[in-house]
Amino acid sequence: MNTFNFQRFRNVARWDLTINRTFYTRMSIEIVSIILAPMMMKYIYQLWIIIAGSGMRDAYITANTVDDVESLVAFTRFLIPLIQSVLMAYMFHNLVTRQGRINELTLPATNLERFLWHLCLVVGGGLLLFLCSFLLSDLLHVLLGWAILHQTSFQSYTVEMLKSYGELIEFWDSPGLFICVIITALTGYSFFALGSAWRYRYSIAYTMLYLLIIWLGSMIVMGFIISFIASSVDKQDFNQMLENWSVHSTGIIILMLTIQTAIFIFVWWLTYRLYCRAQITTRRNP
Repeated sequence: MNTFNFQRFRNVARWDLTINRTFYTRMSIEIVSIILAPMMMKYIYQLWIIIAGSGMRDAYITANTVDDVESLVAFTRFLIPLIQSVLMAYMFHNLVTRQGRINELTLPATNLERFLWHLCLVVGGGLLLFLCSFLLSDLLHVLLGWAILHQTSFQSYTVEMLKSYGELIEFWDSPGLFICVIITALTGYSFFALGSAWRYRYSIAYTMLYLLIIWLGSMIVMGFIISFIASSVDKQDFNQMLENWSVHSTGIIILMLTIQTAIFIFVWWLTYRLYCRAQITTRRNP
């Protein structure tokens, strides 16, 4: 079995969804609940205000007839990277226990087929879950807004969420810088998948610790490099060099893209290699 076979890929998916149905259902409910929480808290607070000041009920409703979900969208946009990181950290959750490793590693499928299924599940399944959560937030928004504030017109939570990401694209005036930001974000998520392939238990904690060490090391090395360059040249020449090497410089952008793309590819290559070398019992994962 050295080639990719779609039928075996489907069998892996069917096996995983059947065996881990309870786990996936619980995680889906938790994620949907987290995304719905800001909308729920908004209307719980408004309902409490109306009940506490019953004499001012009509005045309060009149003052809140203008629908605004931008603050909720901003808060949810902050939660999404955190949730996606957790999803990536659970990419190889079947390998956490010894019996789970036995079950997965003895499946009649190639490493590539199993690996691609886990990748499709956490990425595609995660995006689908986010979209469903936004649509449920819209439904909840309409029902609670009509029942509590007697609203008849509403902003679409889903549309505002998509528009907010569109505004992020417009914020970066350089397409190259925007691509750098996207690759950086994807690399950050990828480190959690790498952590899941390296340490099956407590992978989130280990990954965050390793990322902190990498970040501190990078800052120290960068500080030494800048200090060395600054001490080697005249201050005026150094300032002029910084102006010439602006972050908007095409050369700098190309260099950043090259480095970040190389890191992104290396992280996923190492993730796949570690997954292929998984063993039922190791010193790292007893």
